[in-house]
Amino acid sequence: MRRILVATDGSEGADRAVDVAARIAKATDGELSILNVGGTLSGEELRQLARTERDLGDALEGLSN
Repeated sequence: MRRILVATDGSEGADRAVDVAARIAKATDGELSILNVGGTLSGEELRQLARTERDLGDALEGLSN
């Protein structure tokens, strides 16, 4: 199993890195861990991630829209 850790501070560049990491994890059936540094996710964002745990790439894409 492939494990990927990506850190984000909520910036545009970090969002792009998270998107790429999510695509790689999905393509390789890997496990993605996201480390949020200096920023916060809202309660709704956390609930959305929890609901879509099986498809994190889609969850992250939804958060970026």
